[in-house]
Order: sequence, then structure tokens, then C-alpha cells
Amino acid sequence: MPDAASTHSVLGRDRGHPLLVIRAPSLTMFCMLVLTGNPSVVMVILTGGLAMALVVSLRLYAWRKDQPDVALVLGAIIVSVLAAGLKASGAHFTMGGLAFDPNSLYHLALMPALLMLLVAVQRQVDGTDSPLVSATVRMAVST
Repeated sequence: MPDAASTHSVLGRDRGHPLLVIRAPSLTMFCMLVLTGNPSVVMVILTGGLAMALVVSLRLYAWRKDQPDVALVLGAIIVSVLAAGLKASGAHFTMGGLAFDPNSLYHLALMPALLMLLVAVQRQVDGTDSPLVSATVRMAVST
């Protein structure tokens, strides 16, 4: 759950209740919209967007506190927003006989964001800022 991970990594394990900090406002908004008779896909997107806005706010707070790997997480969020914009634009093209529709472009554009999140999560688990792969990569070659 990215929002719980954000809360724990920014505020610490002893502080912050992920469900209350992130999900309570979006669930409250969701319930209000349902009770007023406005359930729709747009409503789900709005409540998810509110949760993501809170995650971004937590990460910006962490950036002010000079916590490591905040730039990777914020960069991944920015890349995923740009990928969504690319999909919404309806852009498509053909290259080398392969047709790329908006959905394909969206998923290709998300790959760097996922890699950035992977690196950030692995660094947080390790507790280090060292790169995951050394500059010299050794490959096994069978003969």
C-alpha cells in the first residue's frame, strides 16, 4: 500500500496512522458523494486523487526534512502523471512495423517510474543510499 509506506517512511514507524492520515479524508469524501447520490467512476478517481495528493504532500514534507530517496519517489509520481497525460492525449504511432496505441505508450512510459520506485524502496529497505548495482557488472558466461 503506497500510502502506508509513505506515511511510515516519512513520519516514522512510531508516528502516523496510515489509514487515518491518508485514507480517512478520501473515504470521507467517497461516503459524502455516495450519500448525496453522486456515485460514479469520476468520484473514485477524485477520491484516489485526494489520497495521491496527500502522499505527494507527505513526500514534499520529507524533502524539506532532507530524507533520502524523496526525489526518486516524487520523480516516479511525475513520470506516471506524464504517462497518464500521454494516454489521455490519444497519441499513437508506428515504428518498425509495430503500432503503439495510447494504452501501449502509457505502459511503456510507466516503466521508468516503476524502476525509480523499485530503487527507492530497495534503498529504504537496505537503509543505505548506495546504488543497487555496482559500476562494474559481472556476468556469468558458460562455455
